[in-house]
Amino acid sequence: QGLARVNNILGMLSNSPLTVFTMYHVSGVTIAATRDYTVGPSGTFVGPTVRPVRVQGALSVTGSQSNPVQVVSFQEFDQRAANGIGRTSILAEMIAVDQAIPTVNMRVFPTPIGIAALWLGYWAATPAFAAVGDTITWPPGHQLMVQKLLAVDLFTNYGTRAQPGTWDRITAEADQAKRAVMELNADILGIGKGPQ
Repeated sequence: QGLARVNNILGMLSNSPLTVFTMYHVSGVTIAATRDYTVGPSGTFVGPTVRPVRVQGALSVTGSQSNPVQVVSFQEFDQRAANGIGRTSILAEMIAVDQAIPTVNMRVFPTPIGIAALWLGYWAATPAFAAVGDTITWPPGHQLMVQKLLAVDLFTNYGTRAQPGTWDRITAEADQAKRAVMELNADILGIGKGPQ
């Protein structure tokens, strides 16, 4: 039960780029006349081997040419990708990505006319523990954050006879540990910063 609690915390933390350490910048290839791909383990988009939680950015590259790619929902993609003239391109301009499991679906616009690299920037879920003896190499602050959040979780279920003030102390420590990780990740990712 304790392992499930830790894995639940890791799963919850995986919903934000500010609380994960599993950020990826990987390339795959788009193929001529193929606009639909799956991304993740055993996906048809060769390159990424880890399923994205969310793709944040993309860049299409061939030779010395590159193009920033907009990442949108499938609904927005369908509205914007009207292509009555059959437009194609070597470089992608827009991709749609969903949240399917075990691989996410990705659609490219315009339909590729050749092979080009497509770089994806995304975050993935923090790996779960399969057994008590498993090891995860943690970046600074993450292990402490998970330990403090586990203390809060355990206290809410088993801390009925704790000393006065214990709840305030452990929640403050958990908030402080989480805030430290979030501030570091925000700085690394440039979140909340204006143009430099």
